[in-house]
Amino acid sequence: MKHLKKIGRVAVILLMSFCIFRTVYAQDAGILNSDFEKVDVKSGAITHWTYDAWQQRETANYSIHKGDAKSGDYFIAITHLEDNDSRLIQKVKVQELTTYKLSVWVKAAHIPSQHIGGSIAILEDEDIPNSIRDTDGEWQLLEQTFDTDKGQTEVTVALRLGFYGHVTKGMIAFDDVRIQKLGIAQPVNAKETHKHAFELKVNGIPVWVYLSTIIFILASIFIKKKSLKMTLQR
Repeated sequence: MKHLKKIGRVAVILLMSFCIFRTVYAQDAGILNSDFEKVDVKSGAITHWTYDAWQQRETANYSIHKGDAKSGDYFIAITHLEDNDSRLIQKVKVQELTTYKLSVWVKAAHIPSQHIGGSIAILEDEDIPNSIRDTDGEWQLLEQTFDTDKGQTEVTVALRLGFYGHVTKGMIAFDDVRIQKLGIAQPVNAKETHKHAFELKVNGIPVWVYLSTIIFILASIFIKKKSLKMTLQR
């Protein structure tokens, strides 16, 4: 019984070590230049961000502004003089089967009330995100949650004015973008929970392989100690 208790304690320690290793190894990269302080005002370049639009026209563009930012010195804005759908995008590392929350501070104006306004969302997601049309000249926090799929390791974060099939005009300013991991994505049912846990991988190797190896090592140590004890007793 004492041997079993010792083995149990060792197993718990090894399992905790494994969980800590997995957490450290799988840390998300986060959003780079999330406060827009790394910019080149002359060229209009925003480090780590790329501008894209449904229709590449002079009536739709982004701009860099200094002063009156939510924090720091700079913030960026997207302006549409005509209906369009444009966005600043950045690819971000994520973990599979995980729920995340995106947040950004925004200022919005002159966006028609019947249109989708400014938003922060995942470019690959076609579900209409939370959006805002007017903030009365004040910075306002805008948030959006999303779940990653099995095997998904990357998403494209989009700071957006307009949406797929929902062009609009107006202005939206952005500052202080954040991504926060909330936890494991809620599975459809208990069967899916078991399936996800069984298929979880670290470094491409299923978790059950690590656990089986730990059990095998512990069993081998126990058998060797037992054999040695029996030999000495003889």
